[in-house]
Amino acid sequence: MKRFFTCLFVLLIAVAANFAMAQDVVYLKNGSVIKGSVVEIKPSESLKIKTADGSLFVYKMSEVDRIERDNNASSGNNGSGDSDVYLKRGFRGFVDFGGSLGFGDTKQNYQGSISFTGGYQINGMLFVGGGVAPTVNFNDFDQTICVIPIYAAVRLDFLKNKVSPYINARAGYSINTDNPEYSAAYFYGGVGVRLRKFNLGAGTDVYTRDGNTSTYASFRFGFEF
Repeated sequence: MKRFFTCLFVLLIAVAANFAMAQDVVYLKNGSVIKGSVVEIKPSESLKIKTADGSLFVYKMSEVDRIERDNNASSGNNGSGDSDVYLKRGFRGFVDFGGSLGFGDTKQNYQGSISFTGGYQINGMLFVGGGVAPTVNFNDFDQTICVIPIYAAVRLDFLKNKVSPYINARAGYSINTDNPEYSAAYFYGGVGVRLRKFNLGAGTDVYTRDGNTSTYASFRFGFEF
């Protein structure tokens, strides 16, 4: 089980890296085509794109016909205002509220959590960062245990539209505040949908310690800033 989730996490990293290598392609109304990385869009005003040689070009949105990705994932843009949901490079933060149900050996357990994640949006699709997720675990022995996963995170938003599917993964260490000797490695993998600044997702939380694995089906709702 541990090997499976390790392989899954590596696969997510590889997919994210593949998308990160894709270029933005800006088509101007005069017929010019510029390839590079869009670093800023001001709705109805201007667009900045950085080319592979480090040159930075600025165009008025009235000059732009459309923006596409060279992997054929296109994003039309005519300066009408949809660009305000474009994921700009820079800091990006998330707050998520979650509920989890155990299955397998932990099927009688359930959890409630709130997670705080912050990091850097590398381009219009790839985010990397880290965070902390204070979690309360209720087990079948009528015990309440507090654990605090501390993790590195990666997320890939597939579209630059108001609504976009995404995949995300976390890996780190979960501290058991009641019994530190029961702290464990922590992994999470999930999918979801972004609705403007709100996120709705589902995935799997996995805790592993000394060959023992606890697995939970997780559901999350939150917002970003």
